[in-house]
Amino acid sequence: PHNKSAAILDIGCGDGRILQNLHVAGYTNLSGVDAAKVQINRARNLLPSKINLYQSDALNFLLEHKGRFDLIIAYDFIEHFTKDEGVRLLDLCLEKSQKILISTPLNSTPGSQRIAFGNKHEEHKSQWHWHDFTECGFLKDLHYYLVDHDRALIVLLSKG
Repeated sequence: PHNKSAAILDIGCGDGRILQNLHVAGYTNLSGVDAAKVQINRARNLLPSKINLYQSDALNFLLEHKGRFDLIIAYDFIEHFTKDEGVRLLDLCLEKSQKILISTPLNSTPGSQRIAFGNKHEEHKSQWHWHDFTECGFLKDLHYYLVDHDRALIVLLSKG
């Protein structure tokens, strides 16, 4: 976003690298959520204390968090859920934000990544391509931008 005070959530923030880059770029209203305690602890060591960090699974966070965001970033996130879970999470993201930036690896297949960094949530449970977003109905009434290259699919979903 152009507005440096835009509310941005990095869902599945891991060790906070994306939040760190946004902070360095001058963004001031940043939040991150990750289910893995080890990742949140790494993010806390990396990031200034003014960045809001939450240890929670994404579904519970989205259901319980009362605020809205100008942008939700889901970088290497959606593939860690089954398609049904992913659709539910994207629906909740669209309830919380006008824009979602999604990146998902194209070379990932279910089971291709197991537990990593001591984090059971690192397992890949699905693979997403542009047609999956179409089949799930996400591209019907939304503006979208797709970048499909040999390593990742990047999707920006936007309401209005």
